[in-house]
Amino acid sequence: MALSIFGTLSLRNILARAKENDNHWLIMRDILYLGSQSPARQQLLRYAEIPFQFIPHRSDENLAEAPQHFADHVQLIAHEKMRSLLLPTRDEVGKDYLFALTADSLIKNPRTSEILAKPIDKNDAIRMLSAEGEGCIEVATGVCLEKFAWHNDSWVKDSYRHWT
Repeated sequence: MALSIFGTLSLRNILARAKENDNHWLIMRDILYLGSQSPARQQLLRYAEIPFQFIPHRSDENLAEAPQHFADHVQLIAHEKMRSLLLPTRDEVGKDYLFALTADSLIKNPRTSEILAKPIDKNDAIRMLSAEGEGCIEVATGVCLEKFAWHNDSWVKDSYRHWT
């Protein structure tokens, strides 16, 4: 299932489908813990009226070895972000469960197979924009939505949905 930052398939609809399949999934009164500093993702959650709170992750968003397929690449980065989230304490959450979301978007130049991540400076941004202007580009977003349950004094992954 593809999801662009402002795609026609809203995050609210995806969460509603997940809830239909599992009665213990996110209810809109729950806070979604967001492991992303992306202003666009935060705005998307605001538009969907999904309450969220930013939490940091320790992932550097680089892979030691890139998967062969572009979609697998972005999904793996989103997964690494999820694995490195700094989850709040159970007392901070006030419940025995929490929901966390991580995501990563990348651009690929199909002509050169170069994968473009966040620009490192202004010159890199100009180079990336000129590459986009040369023709078609591929854009992919990997998303991890996971439910954690409090068990034996720590958070344990209870269930999950991952998509690109």
